[in-house]
Amino acid sequence: MIEILWESDLYDRTFPAIYEIHIGEHIYIGSTKRNAKARITEHIRLLKLNKHYNRNMQTWFNEIGVASFFVIEYPDLDRVVEREQFWINKKNPDINIIQNVANY
Repeated sequence: MIEILWESDLYDRTFPAIYEIHIGEHIYIGSTKRNAKARITEHIRLLKLNKHYNRNMQTWFNEIGVASFFVIEYPDLDRVVEREQFWINKKNPDINIIQNVANY
């Protein structure tokens, strides 16, 4: 089962966003400089096809079968990387392969 929690209708607009994906107790922090709905839909599609590039995320999704998606912040475009790093440092997500997004 996949659950998506959106904040009103903002997800349909082209805003930079920082989002969380929860699979059981496992957490992933991601960002997009485009439409949040499009980026999260891309994650869902790849997970359902068993072709997600993040093998940790795919393995836990296959094992647990449930993923929840949350938009946690809509930062200014020029602060996306900074704010994603803030949330990675704060939440210490175990699904993220890269922990320092400034070097990515």
